[in-house]
Amino acid sequence: MTVNSRDVFSDPLLLLIVDDDEAVLKASSQYLSTLFPFHVDTALSGNEALTSIANRHYDAIVADYEMDGMSGLDLLKKIRSTGDETPFIIFTGKGREEVVIASIDNGADGYVQKGGEIRSQFAELSQKITTVVKKRRAEKALLQSEAEYRQLYNKSPLAYVTVDRFGTIIRCNTKAGELLGRSPDTLTGTSALEIYADLPEGRNRFTEIFETFLKGEVNADSELIIIRADGTHRWVNLSMEAIRDEAGHIILSNSILHDITDKKRAEHDLQKAQKHLRDIHRQACIGIWDWDMGKDRIFWSDELYQIIGWNQDLPPPGYSDLLHLYVPESWARLQAAVTTAIETGKPYDLELELFHPEKTRIWVRATGGPVYDSTGMLAGLHGTMQDITERKKAEEALLESEERFRQLFNNASDAIYLHTITDHGPGQFIEVNDAACQMLGYTRDELLSMRVPDINTPESNEMIPRLIPLLTQNAHIRFECTHQKKDGSIVPVEVLTHTFVLGNQQVVLSICRDISERKHDEKIREAILSGLKDIFVEYVDRDLNVIWVNQATYDRYGLTRQSSPGFCYRFVQGRDSPCPGCTAKKAIETGLFQEGEVTTPDGHHFLVRSNPVIENGVVTGAIHIAIDITERKRAEDGLARSEQRLYDIIEFLPDATFVVDKEGTVIAWNKAIEKMTGVLASDIIGKGNYEYSLPFYQERRPILIDLAMRSDNNISKSYADFQKDGHMVISESIIANFHGNDVILWSIASPLFDKSGWFTGAIESIRDVTDRKMTENALREAHDTLNTVMDSVDALVYVADMTTHEVLFINQYGKRLSGDVIGNICYRSLQKGFDQPCSFCTNHLLLDVAGNPTGTITWEFQNTITKRWYQCRDSAIRWLDGRIVRLEIATDITEQKAVEYALRQANLQLSMLSGITRHDILNTVNAMQLFLDLAKSKVDTAPAHQEFEQIEQAISLIQSQIEFTRVYQDLGSHLPVWHRLSSLIQAVFSKFSVHVVNTADDIELYADPMLVKVFENLVDNSIRHGRNVTRIQISSQIHEEQAVILFEDDGAGVSDEEKEQIFERGYGKNTGLGLFFIREILSVTGISIRETGQPGTGARFEFTIPSGIWRIHNEVSGGEQ
Repeated sequence: MTVNSRDVFSDPLLLLIVDDDEAVLKASSQYLSTLFPFHVDTALSGNEALTSIANRHYDAIVADYEMDGMSGLDLLKKIRSTGDETPFIIFTGKGREEVVIASIDNGADGYVQKGGEIRSQFAELSQKITTVVKKRRAEKALLQSEAEYRQLYNKSPLAYVTVDRFGTIIRCNTKAGELLGRSPDTLTGTSALEIYADLPEGRNRFTEIFETFLKGEVNADSELIIIRADGTHRWVNLSMEAIRDEAGHIILSNSILHDITDKKRAEHDLQKAQKHLRDIHRQACIGIWDWDMGKDRIFWSDELYQIIGWNQDLPPPGYSDLLHLYVPESWARLQAAVTTAIETGKPYDLELELFHPEKTRIWVRATGGPVYDSTGMLAGLHGTMQDITERKKAEEALLESEERFRQLFNNASDAIYLHTITDHGPGQFIEVNDAACQMLGYTRDELLSMRVPDINTPESNEMIPRLIPLLTQNAHIRFECTHQKKDGSIVPVEVLTHTFVLGNQQVVLSICRDISERKHDEKIREAILSGLKDIFVEYVDRDLNVIWVNQATYDRYGLTRQSSPGFCYRFVQGRDSPCPGCTAKKAIETGLFQEGEVTTPDGHHFLVRSNPVIENGVVTGAIHIAIDITERKRAEDGLARSEQRLYDIIEFLPDATFVVDKEGTVIAWNKAIEKMTGVLASDIIGKGNYEYSLPFYQERRPILIDLAMRSDNNISKSYADFQKDGHMVISESIIANFHGNDVILWSIASPLFDKSGWFTGAIESIRDVTDRKMTENALREAHDTLNTVMDSVDALVYVADMTTHEVLFINQYGKRLSGDVIGNICYRSLQKGFDQPCSFCTNHLLLDVAGNPTGTITWEFQNTITKRWYQCRDSAIRWLDGRIVRLEIATDITEQKAVEYALRQANLQLSMLSGITRHDILNTVNAMQLFLDLAKSKVDTAPAHQEFEQIEQAISLIQSQIEFTRVYQDLGSHLPVWHRLSSLIQAVFSKFSVHVVNTADDIELYADPMLVKVFENLVDNSIRHGRNVTRIQISSQIHEEQAVILFEDDGAGVSDEEKEQIFERGYGKNTGLGLFFIREILSVTGISIRETGQPGTGARFEFTIPSGIWRIHNEVSGGEQ
């Protein structure tokens, strides 16, 4: 079919054809100009083409790949280096894979293969030219259109979010990004649900709206909650517009988000304020009333009914009837206030007394004021009423309390001061009692003119900065200080303070008690207790506040006498509340002596004892004594742990074990011996008199453990293979009819000694070795049979120790080659010039990490002594003595190797012959086709056309045969080799720009040397057909003896109907040989390939590699022949 460019373009396209073969160039130009609507210029070289391009604009350039001087690829590079994007098509007969990759990498827009039927070839070229030019022009127009649309979209003051029918954001503008606190790029591709808060008015509501929208139902604007990137929520108004396809189906939603957070917040604040006002009135018990003077109608709120005690089923009384509710004096004051309000417009605020049906009388606070209508005329009055009866009672009680306080204040025996306090310290005295004047020797007037620091000693004033935070933050504190009397003498005092606010000023009430006598007693007591260096003594009050501690306590906790220790639980345990089970607290609560143990945060253990301090029959505190018992506890814990460890070791020993003390009494009997004998530990522990011998011999008699405790020839005679090793005694014995069977028991016993060397008892362990003995006998018989079989094998067979490399066995075949080398080292006896283990030794492949045999390793090797080739099969087996050894069977394959070499040489010569003249023949055939097609257009006779068709068929056959020889000239011409997968991948992907992730195991494949072409063709196939492939992953799976390699890309994938067709020769958009060639290369060594990906998610090629032609790298095959 001829493609007419006039169907697409208004004017014929102007082409430049470049080819260094003049005959081909002339024929191509004439053919394209004659049969296709193109204007054609020609150039015989790259330089000539550059000159033409500089003087004239072309719609497309078509160039041969191989040209003398400057190749088509070089011409392409020069054109693209100038920024010229003119469509460029490669038109050549050279093999396609490497040409296509190089051309596409350098900016070519297309590729057409020379050869085949000439009209179809040039029809394909015409189609390619038309398609590329149309695409280039459409791309340019689309880019311009998209740029204009995107600018309008992104500059919009509205927040736009475009969502597909699956709820995925496909784009959004800058305003949407600002609203959501994220860049548009990070939002694109995410689910629209993620921008809505996880709330009923967020994601749940959006899901309902979106489902309705997709059904085509009209949605009104909706209010929803979104979540920004910083986690904050905002309210938006959402409106959606549908975008439909040609069939009318909704494919996209253009959503506009309008921020209405401020509006919603204002609505919320208004509702909150209204509710708050109602709550205040209700909680404060404030009643509301309104008097419509025109209708003489009064409204009362529910609270007002309750305050007055009026029946809510009755209407409020009229104004004139209110006088019965008020005490006469209050009614007169109310009438006067109402009259004033009506005449002057001023509101009133009164405290009045009312008659109440239940409470006799109550006090209320009544407020009111005038209400005017729209004309400014007086319409009535409104106001509030609040019950203040309790407040009035409190005020009266306060007056009485103040009088009582005055009496107590002045008659107290302790000095009392009331003074101010600021952040800088205690200030002026406000009030003092008579006892304060007597204690200090000042008159009341003198003290009221002084400040607190004036009566303190210098030492007490130094305490002020430490006490200020306590005084201002705590209502009550207690401390001791010293005051200076008017005569200069010093008096020690205990001060109890109470901080409160009086008349908007913070003040302190201090009660000071003269403690001179107590201090004298404390000095005597301290002198006694300070001598107790390892005993810590505290005297605490009822609140566990420390009043006094001895010197040992000061030293241990780093306390100073200048500071108050505070609460005992703080400086001892670092707690904010009393310790659980505190003995001092219990002593104070019960009035009884208490004792216990505690552990401090630093790990010390204490024995604590607390005695209550009782004064005048009242418990005022406690004496708390702590004795450090840490070392004793450690010794006790260590002994317990040691005994437990010993018990655990014995209990979980795999061998049956028991322990007796020096009297022969069983003190330990573990689980293994319970299982062996059927006797439970609970039934035998604590028993003596040879109880432990009964399960084995059905009689009480000495056994091996008794021999460990004392030397006795009569006992040792009972054990045929008795041995002694130091204190230990070891034996094997046959026990007849032990639980119905004869068994062989191996036993070991040893005496036990304490750390002083005194004998304390003995221990015995017993192991049933019956099965092991039977296995050893079976192995010995099998070994004899194996020797007979191996001597009859026509191959070298030998066995060697895997650690020492000592030869343990060699068959008669091997002895004829190397002599009887049993007992010698294998790498010295079986190889030449080796002083250490062979580098190709397979020992490390024969065992897994657990030391178990892995299977048979097969490999080939030329022996360094005989110079002959051997196929070796190595495996690990269990030898007669139970150890794992190496078994190797080596078969002579020297003649087979000679045949393989001859075959390789023949294939090499055939490959060289097929590649000598391919390019020249194809160029000549192409020119023949061009001139033949022109001749056909000039000669219009049936006989001539029949001859033309025969010539064309012959030319096509020649092209097909040449192409076949090119593809297959190297395949199978060389022996397969081992390829390391990681190195192969690195080499292949260094040629491509696509990102590769290799997570495959480090394995090696035994395959044709052309294996690299497999991965090159797969990568090229992904790039060419995968539609914007950005990532390729190589991985592997090991299934028992079979390995699988996976090649996966993130492109378009392969449809189900094409999964097998793509491997057929000729199938596809290009040569159709790429994947066909891959399968042929892999089949040389039995590797299979198939495509198993999901269409739409990327291609997935799966290599299945049979056992024997793959291995883990570094597990290099080798042996010793």
